Amino acid sequence: HGIKLTREHGCVVSKTYEEYVDSYNHIITKHYNLNIDSILQNYTIEISILQTSKPDNQNHIKRELESNQVDTLKCNTEILLKVYQNKDSLDEETLHQFFLTFGEECINNAEYSEWSNELLFDILQLYPAQIIIFFENDEKIQSEFILEELQHPIHDLIEIDKIIHIVQKVRSDSNFKTRIISSLKEISK
Repeated sequence: HGIKLTREHGCVVSKTYEEYVDSYNHIITKHYNLNIDSILQNYTIEISILQTSKPDNQNHIKRELESNQVDTLKCNTEILLKVYQNKDSLDEETLHQFFLTFGEECINNAEYSEWSNELLFDILQLYPAQIIIFFENDEKIQSEFILEELQHPIHDLIEIDKIIHIVQKVRSDSNFKTRIISSLKEISK
């Protein structure tokens, strides 16, 4: 269950699998998505399977535990270390956990705030399409807070124009793509 990201021949390939459970009607909908994104073209293949069966109770318990763990990820510097050490080859889960660490409750944590801000700009350069997807599809991610962070880089060495150019090349008409670019452009004002 999730996304696996790889970088091959100048392309970003992401594979997603999501499962939606309607326990009242005992229906499971499985959704598969393969996205190949390169500078020249973007291909998406989607498959949905509707299955009538009794959902596995373990999956419900697992999802409930996952939603309760979101709060424990806030301001988590261990996640930042993992992202820093593997930033060129992050899997979907680690990338997702990274975005879940952001929140207003971290403002007074200087170590976390500085490090997460610097990593945010690095990750935006490496995985711009995935960030847009996460912002669009996961309401647990505090995207408004992250957009605000993008307006306040921790130091002047971050190449904002380069990042704007990278994000602009992402083939998406998403509102979040526009908002990310707008946040970055606020820096130069």
